[in-house]
Amino acid sequence: AVGQPGGGHTALALALAGRIPLDHGSVTLGDDTNITLLQRSVMLVDVPGVTEPEGTIALHTIVGEELAMAGQKASRGAVRHWLEQNDLADHHSSAMDDVPPLLRIIALSRLATMRAHSRFLVLAYPERHGVPPADWLHRGRQLASEGHGVLITASAAVDTTFNGPVFPIGDEGTTR
Repeated sequence: AVGQPGGGHTALALALAGRIPLDHGSVTLGDDTNITLLQRSVMLVDVPGVTEPEGTIALHTIVGEELAMAGQKASRGAVRHWLEQNDLADHHSSAMDDVPPLLRIIALSRLATMRAHSRFLVLAYPERHGVPPADWLHRGRQLASEGHGVLITASAAVDTTFNGPVFPIGDEGTTR
């Protein structure tokens, strides 16, 4: 989904996750209209002002919190093991703002997929961290190949090689 930088990315993510009321229309997960299922199944990844981690908090703290929310062990050893398994051990104590942008997106999206009912991920505006479009598109394709539904929001100004469906955010049109 493409649109101007700003709150539209967050509003769309919240709407897709069933977390804000809609003026009209509805969001379903398949044919299921159960709002509780929608809220548990749609993971919001790095959404500004909602799920975006505080930039000064260390990666290991975020990993521990996410492991706990996924019902996993969240001990120091479990966090260290997860970081090692995901090639992030070198960034254990790094503040989130200091984690390389692509690794940030990979870590946060992997953690989101660990939640029991995770079926669909919304990655909000990854270009704001300086991640090249080819990299976040690749990550989106990886997540989709693992069986997750994926929607990535981006600026309409971003040039990508994406040849799938592109939807406008808000009233702005798109030329793709």
